[in-house]
Amino acid sequence: NTGRVTAVICSREDGSYAKYTGSKAVVLATGDFSANRDMMYRYAPSYAPYIADEVYDSEPNYDAGFQYGGLFKGDGQRMGLWVGAGWQKIFPNCVMGGFFGPGPRNLYSNFLGLLVNTKGERFMNENCLSPCAGMNNFGQPGKTVFALWGHDYASQVELSGSWNNDSMLEGDPAAKAAAIVESWDADVEAGAMVKGDTLESVIEQLGLPPETIETVNHYNELCLAGEDTDYYKKPVFLTPVKQGPFYALKVGPALLAVCGGLKCNNDFQCLDENGEVIEGLYVLGNIMGD
Repeated sequence: NTGRVTAVICSREDGSYAKYTGSKAVVLATGDFSANRDMMYRYAPSYAPYIADEVYDSEPNYDAGFQYGGLFKGDGQRMGLWVGAGWQKIFPNCVMGGFFGPGPRNLYSNFLGLLVNTKGERFMNENCLSPCAGMNNFGQPGKTVFALWGHDYASQVELSGSWNNDSMLEGDPAAKAAAIVESWDADVEAGAMVKGDTLESVIEQLGLPPETIETVNHYNELCLAGEDTDYYKKPVFLTPVKQGPFYALKVGPALLAVCGGLKCNNDFQCLDENGEVIEGLYVLGNIMGD
């Protein structure tokens, strides 16, 4: 673990090896380690149990685009450690996008309709930023919450389309509402959310207790009265869940990436445990620590 980093050695598909020499430097820009079980339990332990086993135990997809649920295996972080790099001072590593609220949103706002927990109970004022709502969701039983809304929600609230689309839709309001409903139906077809002609049907599909309908009815009464005496949501956001077909979504913790790893300086040079520069080695992106 001494001297300048000059090359990277890679394994080919046929089992042989290739050496790539960096004429000026070697740059590690290999993303995060959220799909590595050992590294997650060591460096981001509070979130490690919520990565699916199939993500931990499968080969990473290096062509993956924007997705939730765990990405890469920490290849660059491990290569850096093998040649003497130090680990960042901050513990634990920052989990990025870890607690999104469910339901159709307007960019980074929370879902403004009705949220219930696994007991079928409403538990918060839904009018807040998505990360703030997500932290509240994370405190619910099973760290799981459900969003319920009706067909007319698309025309009542300014939205971004489907629950996993943060690109604002433009154009005629009626056409925009139709496009939003179309995106919901596509998510239903993909199995990402449920749809039913009655609220009881949606509640049953979610596996919620039957008395959840009482929560919905009470919420609708508050909306029609124009005053949320339970959690004091602004009247403008009190939209009753009364016009079918009805939609619903179950969401637990959602991970985008884990930030950080190898110690580096302001010039992106990788450092050893003592803060000394490892010549020829640079780090960029989610691999950068401190």
